[in-house]
Amino acid sequence: QKGRDKGLRLTVHCGEVPACISGGPEQLQRHREIVSMLQFRPDRLGHALLIPSDLQPQLEASQIPVECCPTSNVMTIELAKKTTSSSTTSTTPHANLVGGLKCHPQLGTWLKTKYPISISTDDSGVFSTTPTQELLLLQDAHNMRLDEIQRIVVDSLQHAFCDNALKTRLTSEFAKCFAEVRKAECSLIEHKIKLID
Repeated sequence: QKGRDKGLRLTVHCGEVPACISGGPEQLQRHREIVSMLQFRPDRLGHALLIPSDLQPQLEASQIPVECCPTSNVMTIELAKKTTSSSTTSTTPHANLVGGLKCHPQLGTWLKTKYPISISTDDSGVFSTTPTQELLLLQDAHNMRLDEIQRIVVDSLQHAFCDNALKTRLTSEFAKCFAEVRKAECSLIEHKIKLID
Protein backbone atom coordinates (compact mmCIF):
# COMPACT_ATOMS: atom_id res chain seq x y z
CA GLN A 1 0.00 0.00 0.00
CA LYS A 2 2.93 2.35 0.70
CA GLY A 3 4.06 2.07 -2.92
CA ARG A 4 0.54 2.82 -4.19
CA ASP A 5 0.32 5.80 -1.83
CA LYS A 6 3.55 7.13 -3.39
CA GLY A 7 2.08 6.84 -6.88
CA LEU A 8 3.75 3.59 -7.95
CA ARG A 9 1.94 1.18 -10.27
CA LEU A 10 1.85 -2.34 -8.86
CA THR A 11 2.10 -5.90 -10.13
CA VAL A 12 1.55 -8.81 -7.78
CA HIS A 13 2.43 -12.39 -8.66
CA CYS A 14 -0.20 -14.93 -7.67
CA GLY A 15 -1.64 -18.28 -8.60
CA GLU A 16 1.66 -19.91 -9.57
CA VAL A 17 1.16 -22.81 -7.17
CA PRO A 18 -2.00 -24.76 -6.26
CA ALA A 19 -4.29 -23.14 -3.71
CA CYS A 20 -7.53 -24.60 -2.44
CA ILE A 21 -9.90 -23.67 0.37
CA SER A 22 -10.45 -27.37 1.10
CA GLY A 23 -6.77 -28.34 0.79
CA GLY A 24 -4.16 -28.69 3.49
CA PRO A 25 -2.84 -25.79 5.60
CA GLU A 26 -0.40 -24.59 2.91
CA GLN A 27 -3.02 -24.54 0.17
CA LEU A 28 -5.51 -22.82 2.47
CA GLN A 29 -2.89 -20.15 3.28
CA ARG A 30 -2.22 -19.62 -0.44
CA HIS A 31 -5.98 -19.34 -1.05
CA ARG A 32 -6.18 -16.60 1.61
CA GLU A 33 -3.23 -14.82 0.00
CA ILE A 34 -4.96 -14.81 -3.39
CA VAL A 35 -8.16 -13.45 -1.80
CA SER A 36 -6.10 -10.66 -0.22
CA MET A 37 -4.38 -9.89 -3.54
CA LEU A 38 -7.68 -9.67 -5.41
CA GLN A 39 -9.14 -7.43 -2.71
CA PHE A 40 -6.03 -5.22 -2.87
CA ARG A 41 -6.65 -4.80 -6.63
CA PRO A 42 -3.12 -4.29 -7.97
CA ASP A 43 -2.71 -2.70 -11.41
CA ARG A 44 -1.69 -6.08 -12.85
CA LEU A 45 -1.42 -9.71 -11.76
CA GLY A 46 1.56 -11.85 -12.65
CA HIS A 47 0.66 -15.30 -14.00
CA ALA A 48 -2.61 -16.09 -12.14
CA LEU A 49 -2.66 -19.47 -13.89
CA LEU A 50 -3.71 -21.51 -10.85
CA ILE A 51 -6.39 -19.22 -9.45
CA PRO A 52 -8.81 -21.56 -7.64
CA SER A 53 -12.17 -22.07 -9.35
CA ASP A 54 -14.07 -20.45 -6.47
CA LEU A 55 -12.08 -17.23 -6.99
CA GLN A 56 -12.29 -17.10 -10.78
CA PRO A 57 -15.59 -15.15 -10.75
CA GLN A 58 -13.93 -12.56 -8.51
CA LEU A 59 -11.00 -12.30 -10.93
CA GLU A 60 -13.36 -11.99 -13.90
CA ALA A 61 -15.36 -9.26 -12.16
CA SER A 62 -12.19 -7.36 -11.21
CA GLN A 63 -10.79 -7.26 -14.77
CA ILE A 64 -7.30 -6.86 -13.28
CA PRO A 65 -4.99 -7.34 -16.29
CA VAL A 66 -2.90 -10.52 -16.19
CA GLU A 67 0.70 -10.84 -17.35
CA CYS A 68 0.60 -14.22 -19.12
CA CYS A 69 3.98 -15.80 -19.81
CA PRO A 70 3.35 -18.88 -22.01
CA THR A 71 6.75 -20.59 -21.93
CA SER A 72 7.26 -19.85 -18.24
CA ASN A 73 3.75 -21.04 -17.38
CA VAL A 74 4.17 -24.31 -19.27
CA MET A 75 7.51 -25.00 -17.61
CA THR A 76 6.43 -23.82 -14.17
CA ILE A 77 3.55 -26.23 -13.78
CA GLU A 78 4.92 -28.83 -16.19
CA LEU A 79 1.93 -28.67 -18.49
CA ALA A 80 3.98 -30.25 -21.25
CA LYS A 81 4.05 -33.51 -19.25
CA LYS A 82 0.24 -33.59 -19.29
CA THR A 83 0.07 -33.66 -23.09
CA THR A 84 -0.02 -36.93 -24.95
CA SER A 85 1.85 -37.85 -28.09
CA SER A 86 -1.47 -37.72 -29.97
CA SER A 87 -1.73 -33.97 -29.37
CA THR A 88 1.26 -33.33 -31.61
CA THR A 89 3.25 -35.39 -34.06
CA SER A 90 6.44 -33.42 -33.54
CA THR A 91 8.88 -33.78 -30.66
CA THR A 92 10.55 -30.39 -31.09
CA PRO A 93 10.73 -28.13 -28.03
CA HIS A 94 8.30 -25.73 -29.75
CA ALA A 95 5.79 -28.52 -30.32
CA ASN A 96 6.06 -29.59 -26.68
CA LEU A 97 5.40 -26.00 -25.59
CA VAL A 98 2.44 -25.74 -27.98
CA GLY A 99 0.96 -28.93 -26.52
CA GLY A 100 1.57 -27.70 -22.99
CA LEU A 101 0.07 -24.29 -23.68
CA LYS A 102 -3.11 -25.93 -24.97
CA CYS A 103 -3.50 -27.31 -21.42
CA HIS A 104 -2.99 -23.94 -19.71
CA PRO A 105 -5.73 -23.86 -17.06
CA GLN A 106 -6.83 -20.25 -17.71
CA LEU A 107 -5.58 -19.01 -21.08
CA GLY A 108 -8.28 -20.54 -23.28
CA THR A 109 -10.99 -18.88 -21.19
CA TRP A 110 -9.15 -15.56 -21.14
CA LEU A 111 -8.87 -15.61 -24.93
CA LYS A 112 -12.56 -16.48 -25.41
CA THR A 113 -13.78 -13.78 -23.01
CA LYS A 114 -11.16 -11.23 -24.17
CA TYR A 115 -10.00 -10.86 -20.60
CA PRO A 116 -7.26 -8.18 -20.37
CA ILE A 117 -3.92 -9.94 -20.71
CA SER A 118 -0.44 -9.18 -21.94
CA ILE A 119 1.86 -11.80 -23.41
CA SER A 120 5.27 -11.63 -21.78
CA THR A 121 8.51 -13.57 -21.52
CA ASP A 122 8.76 -13.58 -17.70
CA ASP A 123 12.54 -13.94 -17.89
CA SER A 124 13.83 -14.17 -21.46
CA GLY A 125 17.30 -15.28 -20.34
CA VAL A 126 16.09 -18.11 -18.11
CA PHE A 127 13.45 -19.34 -20.55
CA SER A 128 15.43 -18.61 -23.73
CA THR A 129 12.55 -16.84 -25.45
CA THR A 130 11.54 -13.50 -26.93
CA PRO A 131 8.25 -11.59 -27.08
CA THR A 132 7.88 -12.64 -30.74
CA GLN A 133 8.42 -16.31 -29.85
CA GLU A 134 5.80 -16.06 -27.10
CA LEU A 135 3.25 -14.58 -29.54
CA LEU A 136 4.02 -17.28 -32.12
CA LEU A 137 3.58 -19.93 -29.44
CA LEU A 138 0.21 -18.43 -28.53
CA GLN A 139 -0.78 -18.34 -32.20
CA ASP A 140 0.20 -21.97 -32.77
CA ALA A 141 -1.42 -23.31 -29.59
CA HIS A 142 -4.74 -21.54 -30.07
CA ASN A 143 -4.94 -21.19 -33.87
CA MET A 144 -5.12 -17.44 -33.59
CA ARG A 145 -5.40 -15.07 -36.53
CA LEU A 146 -3.02 -12.15 -36.95
CA ASP A 147 -5.77 -9.63 -36.12
CA GLU A 148 -6.43 -11.45 -32.82
CA ILE A 149 -2.74 -11.30 -31.91
CA GLN A 150 -2.68 -7.62 -32.83
CA ARG A 151 -5.68 -6.93 -30.60
CA ILE A 152 -3.97 -8.56 -27.61
CA VAL A 153 -0.74 -6.63 -28.21
CA VAL A 154 -2.45 -3.26 -28.69
CA ASP A 155 -4.93 -3.76 -25.86
CA SER A 156 -2.10 -4.68 -23.50
CA LEU A 157 -0.65 -1.21 -24.00
CA GLN A 158 -3.61 0.15 -22.04
CA HIS A 159 -2.22 -1.44 -18.89
CA ALA A 160 1.44 -0.63 -19.54
CA PHE A 161 3.18 1.36 -16.82
CA CYS A 162 3.98 4.37 -19.02
CA ASP A 163 2.41 7.68 -19.98
CA ASN A 164 -0.27 8.13 -22.63
CA ALA A 165 2.13 9.73 -25.10
CA LEU A 166 4.31 6.60 -25.15
CA LYS A 167 1.22 4.36 -25.37
CA THR A 168 0.05 6.33 -28.43
CA ARG A 169 3.48 6.12 -30.08
CA LEU A 170 3.76 2.38 -29.42
CA THR A 171 0.23 1.77 -30.75
CA SER A 172 1.23 3.51 -34.00
CA GLU A 173 4.50 1.56 -34.24
CA PHE A 174 2.73 -1.76 -33.65
CA ALA A 175 0.15 -0.90 -36.31
CA LYS A 176 3.00 -0.39 -38.80
CA CYS A 177 4.66 -3.66 -37.77
CA PHE A 178 1.46 -5.66 -38.17
CA ALA A 179 0.80 -3.98 -41.55
CA GLU A 180 4.25 -5.13 -42.69
CA VAL A 181 3.51 -8.68 -41.55
CA ARG A 182 0.22 -8.67 -43.47
CA LYS A 183 2.02 -7.38 -46.56
CA ALA A 184 4.62 -10.14 -46.26
CA GLU A 185 1.86 -12.75 -45.86
CA CYS A 186 0.12 -11.48 -49.01
CA SER A 187 3.38 -11.60 -50.97
CA LEU A 188 3.98 -15.17 -49.83
CA ILE A 189 0.46 -16.24 -50.84
CA GLU A 190 0.84 -14.57 -54.25
CA HIS A 191 4.17 -16.36 -54.73
CA LYS A 192 2.59 -19.74 -53.87
CA ILE A 193 -0.27 -19.11 -56.31
CA LYS A 194 2.23 -18.33 -59.08
CA LEU A 195 4.08 -21.55 -58.33
CA ILE A 196 0.82 -23.53 -58.59
CA ASP A 197 -0.10 -21.86 -61.89
